[in-house]
Order: sequence, then C-alpha cells, then structure tokens
Amino acid sequence: MNDTGVRRAPSPEDSSATVFGVLGLGPSRIALDLGLLREVVPMPSEFQQLPTRARGLVGALPLRDLVVPVVDVRPFVGMTDDRGPEQVVAIVVHGGKVLGVLVDGIVGLTSIDQHRANAISTGAGSALLFSSCVDHPEHGLVSIIDGSTLFSLPGVPTVADSVGRRNGHGDTAGSATDSLVLFRIGDVRVAIPVEDIHSVLPEVDLRPSLLQGGNCLGVTNFLGAAVPVADVLMLVGLGTTRAGDVHQGIAIRNERGFVAIGVTEVLDIVPRSSGVRLDLPPIGLRRPEALTELWSSRDDTHFFAIDGVALRRDPDISAMTGLNVSSSTATSTPTSTATSIAEARLATAAGPGSSTTPTATGTVYLRATAGIEFVTPLADVAEIIRLGDDVLRVADNDAGVVALLPHRGEVMPIVDLAAALGQHAALRTSESPVVAIAHGVGHIGFLVHSLGAIEPSVWEETAPSSVDTEDLRTITSTAQRVRTEGSSGLLPVVDLTAVATLVAPIRPPHHTERELEGHLLVDGHAA
Repeated sequence: MNDTGVRRAPSPEDSSATVFGVLGLGPSRIALDLGLLREVVPMPSEFQQLPTRARGLVGALPLRDLVVPVVDVRPFVGMTDDRGPEQVVAIVVHGGKVLGVLVDGIVGLTSIDQHRANAISTGAGSALLFSSCVDHPEHGLVSIIDGSTLFSLPGVPTVADSVGRRNGHGDTAGSATDSLVLFRIGDVRVAIPVEDIHSVLPEVDLRPSLLQGGNCLGVTNFLGAAVPVADVLMLVGLGTTRAGDVHQGIAIRNERGFVAIGVTEVLDIVPRSSGVRLDLPPIGLRRPEALTELWSSRDDTHFFAIDGVALRRDPDISAMTGLNVSSSTATSTPTSTATSIAEARLATAAGPGSSTTPTATGTVYLRATAGIEFVTPLADVAEIIRLGDDVLRVADNDAGVVALLPHRGEVMPIVDLAAALGQHAALRTSESPVVAIAHGVGHIGFLVHSLGAIEPSVWEETAPSSVDTEDLRTITSTAQRVRTEGSSGLLPVVDLTAVATLVAPIRPPHHTERELEGHLLVDGHAA
C-alpha cells in the first residue's frame, strides 16, 4: 500500500499519558515521572561525605539551602560504579522528601502511556526500583523508576523539602504541571510549561522541504517521520530563528499532529516557583498575547515565558502539525523566502489590480500546478502522497477518474486535475504527486503536475460575488485570486472540495442485490 508523502498525524491519545524525563544510565535509558523530577544540576567535583553508609550512596550535594543525599542506582541494576565528569544529578521530590540520583545526563522529555507499560516484579512479588518498562519508539527500551521504592532504599537518607514547605506546595512543589522547560534560541532565552510539550529532541537534523517558508524552517526526523520545524521566535514576535542556530528541538502536539520548535540548546527543567514572575509591559512587543510573563531565575537570568496553550492553538502551528512528511519527499528545494507572517499581514503596499485588499487572516495555502499554477487552502488538504506503484488503472469514465489507489483501508479514486480543468493531462509516474481531500465517507485524490510551497497569503482579492462552478474549465478564470509569500503574482484559488463535488457527486452507498435481499429478510418487509 502506498504510504509515502505528507500525511496527517493520528489523533493523540493523551488521556493516560504522563510526561517523563528520560535519563541516560550507561547504555540504558531510564524514565522518571516529571512530577517527581524537580531539576537537573551538574555533578560536583567532589561529593560531601555523610556519616552513614548504604548501597549506592555516593555522598551529599549542597544545593542552595539544602544538603541533598545522592544515590547512584547503577549497583541496583548490575552496573559498575563508573562515574564520569559529564554526569549530572537529578533532584527528585517525593512525599515531602528530596533525594539526588546520579545519571549520565537528561536525554529528553517524552509522554508515556502508563497503561501500555509492562509491569516488572520478582517471583516473590517484592518491589523493584524499576517497576515497569516500555518499548519507546524514539528511545528504545525505557525502564521506569518507581518513586516509592527509590525513597525506600535501605539505609539511603533523604532530606525534608524546604522549598515545598516554604511555598506551601507540599508534595506538588515538583509537579510537572508547574514546571518550566528553559531553552535558548541564539541569544534569546525562552521558557515553555512542561505540560505543553510532548518531548525534547536532543538532536535536530534540519533539512529543507516544500513545507519551508514563513514560520517553517524545514523538517526533521521524529518518531519515524519528518515533521515541520517551527520558528517560535517569529510566531511570538521575538525575532527570527537562524537555521544555523537550530541544534535541538522541542516537540509539541495538538489534536492534528506534531511540530518541532527549533532551539539552540535546552538548558534546564525547573519549578516555576523557583524563580520570580515579572509582568510584561503592554507595549514594545509585537505579540504580547503569546507571552505570559518574564520569568527570572535565582541568578537573574531572564526568560520569555510562552503561553503554551495559545502556541498549540496558533493557526500557523495548527497548519504545520496537521502534516507529517516522509523523508523521501522532504528534500525538495523551497521556492519561498522566510518572511514574517505578521509583517505580511501588516503589508501596506497595494498589489496589482485595483480590487486587491490586504488579507486580514494570512490564510495558509498549498501552491501547485495542474497545467496552470494555482493555490488551494491547506486546511482542505487531508494528505499529500505519491501515486506509487499500487495504483489500478481504469477505463475512461464520465467522472474523470484515471486510477484507483488502495490506501489506508480504502480505495481512493484519482482524478487528473489538469484534465478536469481543461489543461494538458499530467504525466503519470509512480512519483507523481497526489493531493487528497476528504470527500463523503472517504477521500478523493487529485493528480497534479507539481507541488510548490506551503505559504500564507500576503494579498487577497475581494472574493467574487458569484463563481461559475458548473464548468470546471472556467473555474480558474472566475475564482478569487491571492498572492502568497513565494509567488510573483496573483494566483487563482481552486476549491478542491467544490471540484470533488462536481466530478464525483456524493451519493447514497450502493447496495448489491444480495445485501438488499438480506435487508428484506431481516426487516420482513420491502424497503
């Protein structure tokens, strides 16, 4: 079955998912509920010695007004105590107590559905430090630390949580719902609430793509697909991100799919209460509604805190998260320039023609050619795929269907859009692009000559009061015209949903005589 190209991500199943910090422990990956993980600090050159001994206990770490005992869990999993200078200490909070765990580093953040985790126990049923494991698509086998068992290790001391007492938070001082992920993009420092992200990408291989342009920097591999990389600085009005500054990423997810925010370096995960929240002024920012505050750390380092809910709901993010791109189609050279969408919306120079007015919405379009160059609203596009080798040729028919494509559990009719519009038919190869839209209870695919970029509109003509939708050969001459960021002139807007209705009117499902006979027998009377 053909399964390549651009496709919508499946709907998330977050009802039982929990955010975890994924930590390195030698060649293994371990996970800790982010509700327990307060912060990660560098390993000191020397641990302070405590007047007690216990398996795995390496000493204590001075941390502000606390002296935190630190345990190395390697002996509990059969590893040698082999400490290196690059190791870090994860500060863990549970039941009003604090303990440090020595690990090789934080690999990232991720959501794990604990209902799908495999419980681990001994024959005697005794509690294990790693109570469950999961085969994670990005990190491989991940063992999940049991917080209660960690804080009950024989002889390992803990210290009372003075931060939780001082802030009146009790056990929630380290809650994942009140923590921030701190990162920088170039010289700009930014923070996002932990609950608004899906995972941290320790490496981002930024590649050009037909999706590139505007707020999209390109694509990168994530969970077996290539997802768009967004310029969050442009989105929230703090500047622009240079491609050379993108080394890591933060994946966010909404009901449509994934997008990665391109960042230079993920710095830390901290409780919001560990710093000071400063109100931002109502002037001086291009998009103040996208930011919640200026968060200041204890050392007076300032971070712009992004409204994570607003970010996930942003129409530009929504357009990008609705598409995942396979690596095979993510390498075409972009035809648009990275111009600010906000600037495009505020453009004051009139475009060609006296009827043009500046767009108020910056609608995102897919640019393509089918004998002529045109655009279609990206919101109407369900999928972009290749024609592939599984296509079934069909004889000439009134609907203009040139092939049938078994795809994702349905048989999708393929219409040559150029021929439908009265243009020269497309050259049909396995690499020919197909734009699929929802139609009836399934989908219909439109074969096009080539794909351009995905771009917001800069100018839109006033929509015509009437459009001749009965004759497809004239639909482009009477259609509304827009200019996108990468186009040199005004392009017609082709409503593929309307085209689909004309070439393949939605009819009631066809029943065979046998099905009708069964219906009559069950109901006991004629329909």
